[in-house]
Amino acid sequence: MAFMRQKELDDIMKGLSLLQYYIKFSSNKLDIHTTNKQCESFFAGLFNLMYGYNLKTLKKNYPAIDLKDKVNKFAVQITSNGLKDKLKYTVNKFEKKAFYKDFDTLLHFIIGEKCFTPPIKNPYTFKRGEFDVFVADAVVNSDKYQIVVQDLYGLILEIDALDDEKLSEVRKYINKNINQVIEAVRQPLYDHVPETVHPYKATAYFYHFKFDKKEQQDVKVQLDKLADVLADLEDNTRRYLYFATTCLRSHSSGLGLIVSEPTLRKKLNLTKEQVREEIEILERSGFISIDTINDDMAFVLNYYDEDGNEMLQDLIKFCQKQDRSLEDLIIDLDFSQLD
Repeated sequence: MAFMRQKELDDIMKGLSLLQYYIKFSSNKLDIHTTNKQCESFFAGLFNLMYGYNLKTLKKNYPAIDLKDKVNKFAVQITSNGLKDKLKYTVNKFEKKAFYKDFDTLLHFIIGEKCFTPPIKNPYTFKRGEFDVFVADAVVNSDKYQIVVQDLYGLILEIDALDDEKLSEVRKYINKNINQVIEAVRQPLYDHVPETVHPYKATAYFYHFKFDKKEQQDVKVQLDKLADVLADLEDNTRRYLYFATTCLRSHSSGLGLIVSEPTLRKKLNLTKEQVREEIEILERSGFISIDTINDDMAFVLNYYDEDGNEMLQDLIKFCQKQDRSLEDLIIDLDFSQLD
């Protein structure tokens, strides 16, 4: 039972973390801090399931709040901006519109991480509560309401405290809806998802490894599947994957390609947080093994086909021996390099 609960919690964390990645990419790289209606609907459904509320989404650009439940007097602001100034702005708008007369609670929910400690008298004095939330009792004239600041980390802590039955319901809800929400979040940001793989026959690749006709058919199927996995990755992730092959610390046929993480991070001028996000994506896609070696400064790069054959090392060896561009193959999806 404990194993199944942990597996369900892992599924929940993976789904929410992936959503956070795409939203963080849009806010940090493209300077966009808005969340779309589908994302708001997703969290409305999640909160309703967890708390028994009846939260509804509001029209676009509705001031201060994105979700409301009039009966339970509960309002929610959903944002990707984890800065204190955003909280102050939300509270000011909430009070300017006198929403405190209609709602007893304002939940300021951050799809990401809080980037501040509990504020002191700005606009109110907050205390750290259960599940790492920040809580303040606000008073406007004679009206009182409560402000709660929660981020994804706090939400996961709260989900982890649910009983087994409710946790299972939350996992089913997230698994059923998360992909649609992620697609809605990322679709406006990229023109080619997935991208197109260059047509190829892999004739030179087959000749190099001396595959017979039956083997060629099987290998071509596995190459096509690898190409599809690469095509589903974004440009920046494929770029990270390629440059990982240029930052090898050492090589072991038993483990795979051992990549020096600090060298790679320095070469691409990435922050540790950006590296962590790329590694998580590549791990889910089957290109990285985190736990294979006991070394926080390195990771193992590999990719196994359905028969357990390691394909990435073969591609690298082929490109090196035949003077083909591994960079074009991985980043531009030019599999004609194998012809």
